[in-house]
Amino acid sequence: SAVAVAPSSMLAKFTLLATLATASALKVAKTSVPKPVLKLRGGEIDIPTVNLVNALYYGGYGVPLLVNHDKFFGPDGIISYTKKNIGDESAIGLFFSRFTGVMFCALSAGYLIDKESTMLAKQFGLGSLGFVPLLFMNSQDDTNYKAKMWKMQHLIHLPLTALTLLKAFKKE
Repeated sequence: SAVAVAPSSMLAKFTLLATLATASALKVAKTSVPKPVLKLRGGEIDIPTVNLVNALYYGGYGVPLLVNHDKFFGPDGIISYTKKNIGDESAIGLFFSRFTGVMFCALSAGYLIDKESTMLAKQFGLGSLGFVPLLFMNSQDDTNYKAKMWKMQHLIHLPLTALTLLKAFKKE
């Protein structure tokens, strides 16, 4: 007789697999002369590093959104951002969560295709900039969202957005 596998067990296996696949994308190039990570003036971070950080950031949100928002970010989720489950009212919220997850993962996969792409950095930067108004709205809405969590997200998202835009659109 076949043994049924619990959905939560399958979810955990899928999440582990997705996390390991994302982590395995990191490659450290060997160079004979080490580059300075930051110069004394203005800081110097290269496009591949900006793209890697964004790929990990967006991929790290994309996989859980694709799997199941409520289990990861819902009221009882691992990292809770919302006070309500999005899948309770209708399938529409779950659809949009998964769609967003797919798009985050697709954008993050751009790093595997062309990690040195300035265009990829521009896409990350413009997408991040477009999210800023939503970030502020969610941090003010304590009825639907855990506002403190969204305010803490500012500490990561805003500097990463600024760095990505400055590097991506830098005229050389």
